[in-house]
Amino acid sequence: VTLLDNGKLEGLQGVLETGEGEVILPQPNKSFLVKNGKIYFEYDRNESKVDIKQVSIDTEFGASIGTGALYLNNLDSRALIATGQFELNDTKLYASNALQQDLEIEKILTDIRVDLNSNSIEFGQYFAQFPTFGIVGNGKLKASSHGVTGLSKFSISDLSTEALVKSWPFKKGMKSKVWAVKNINKGYFKNINGEVSLDPIKGHNVQVSFEFDDAIFQVLEGLGPVIEANGYGALTNNTFSIGLETGYLSSNSKDLIDISGSTLIIKEDENLIPNIYIDMMSVSSLPATFKILEGLPKKYQIPENLLSLKIKGISLANTKLSFPLENKLQEKQISFSTFAELKSISSNHIMGKKNFFAKNLYLRADDNGMSIQGEVNVGELSI
Repeated sequence: VTLLDNGKLEGLQGVLETGEGEVILPQPNKSFLVKNGKIYFEYDRNESKVDIKQVSIDTEFGASIGTGALYLNNLDSRALIATGQFELNDTKLYASNALQQDLEIEKILTDIRVDLNSNSIEFGQYFAQFPTFGIVGNGKLKASSHGVTGLSKFSISDLSTEALVKSWPFKKGMKSKVWAVKNINKGYFKNINGEVSLDPIKGHNVQVSFEFDDAIFQVLEGLGPVIEANGYGALTNNTFSIGLETGYLSSNSKDLIDISGSTLIIKEDENLIPNIYIDMMSVSSLPATFKILEGLPKKYQIPENLLSLKIKGISLANTKLSFPLENKLQEKQISFSTFAELKSISSNHIMGKKNFFAKNLYLRADDNGMSIQGEVNVGELSI
């Protein structure tokens, strides 16, 4: 470095390096470990620029290496502010209270604004490249005597459901991830937007919204898969929900039930046990409905003597199911209710093979039993 006659520095070059140590935070008994860190820099007084040739750091939270530049404001003022850009490579965030697993980021490009007066760092725009997708976003970190608060809003490029589900790193939503890995077989997410916040008192929060196309997933063991599913969804901490704009419940015999408008929610009950809540809106022919329901536990199957009547017609139903998110589900754990309007019901295998017809019948069923109401015509007789 050269010291000029006016007392200012010119041509400043340097290296700052630290070995293993501990950073003491403002909060009582709060600190974090630094394994090592190093920064090579040059200072250009004319441009008020700090050119960071290389910076590397490895802490208990993660490690990274990169380059960048910071432009300082008027050093004679009291506002200690710097703006700049950084490129970080081979960044790794270690598993922690927030992360279930290590998170690898191939490259991060970001604008940055450091305000030492308010102890804050703003990321005006950043891009993060992961192994299978990219994220664009912005965010802010602020330190105080209570700890570090942070907020980041982001959007993700379109990607397959498999890629997003397998790479989900947060502990929040992990039970939903386990369900998704097991039950979602195909599909694409799009218009993915999210927000991650950090608060020393309230903890961390995760919110993600998305749309999906051409998905195939399993709702309940014994039922056929939902196919051609399109819709929207959200994850808020430990609550996961999806809504179907279009979708069909299928079977091996290619029978279909239109379940457009149905919803599925995974959330914890008062005992913090994750449960699945299904609100299914369905439209189908009665033969297709009977065929698809064959795979359910016996308690919920259509009785064989009813199937033998070869009843035809249309079913418009609203069915509600709820059960714990467990690998081996027992019948007694399933809560079930349905209300269905049956239209144009006909059969010639009832009451001595007389013609049986009903314009509208109303069916109610739950865990305790089933009832059917409505006017029917048997031959010439109206009942």
